[in-house]
Amino acid sequence: MFMNMVGQVDFGFRSSGLFMDLKEDLTTLQLRWFSHWLMGEENGIDKEAPVKVFVQGINRWRDEQEWPPARATATPWYLGGGSGSGGKSGFGPDKPRLEMSPDSYVYDPEDPCPTCGGTLLMPPKYTPGPLDQSPILGRRDVLVYTSDVLVEDLELAGQVSAEIYASTSALDTDWMIKLCEVRADGKTFNVCDGVLRASYQAHQTGQTFEPNEVVKWNINLLATAMVFKAGHRLRVIITSSDFPRYDRNPNTGEVGVDAVASVSALQKIYHDQRYASHIMLPVIS
Repeated sequence: MFMNMVGQVDFGFRSSGLFMDLKEDLTTLQLRWFSHWLMGEENGIDKEAPVKVFVQGINRWRDEQEWPPARATATPWYLGGGSGSGGKSGFGPDKPRLEMSPDSYVYDPEDPCPTCGGTLLMPPKYTPGPLDQSPILGRRDVLVYTSDVLVEDLELAGQVSAEIYASTSALDTDWMIKLCEVRADGKTFNVCDGVLRASYQAHQTGQTFEPNEVVKWNINLLATAMVFKAGHRLRVIITSSDFPRYDRNPNTGEVGVDAVASVSALQKIYHDQRYASHIMLPVIS
């Protein structure tokens, strides 16, 4: 929190908790807050904006009156959308117009996709935060969807979620989705992500699903505040593991710690007129 370097990205001197926009350090801000609300000190903290948000991309702190900002509009961006980024591997605000066959990959629990950044609390071997995703982009169990180059800045602030239509050949499996930024130099950095165990959604909603049945999966990618600069692109990564950050799903219907064996699963992601898989982005206009 007091460092301007997170993962492999330097967010600038102003980002540090020691010099928030060169105005005040985080400890002083916290002490002022506690002094007013716990000790009754009149120090003006109650007259300031109730929310301070660090906006990536422009690397500045911003005052907000609420979180998420009321001016953010939940906007769907579709897998298979966009016009110039490679057909069905595109990603954009326009719904796919063509009937497209699903994309597929095989998730093998014995060869899981390795952890590559993110919000994690793990040994130093695993670096948290935004990392170059190139080590996993070429894996056979990873699908990649990329937008057209942005012609103007795109600002997001608030909750990010996914509604994905997918099927699995297994009794149970996991879905892992990352929203990323592709910079002008071609490097891909993770922004936010989410994971869902199929059986968990089934338990929460009371629904049932069978192997190879197309199901709508709702995945929480948490939140972000970021300006994607013109000349950059958005990218979505879909896979079924992020190990060892998350325990591997053996695909057998058993909990990982109880399983004595695992099976590979054929995963299919649908993105067409009927099954319009999309990411819901909180767009600031």
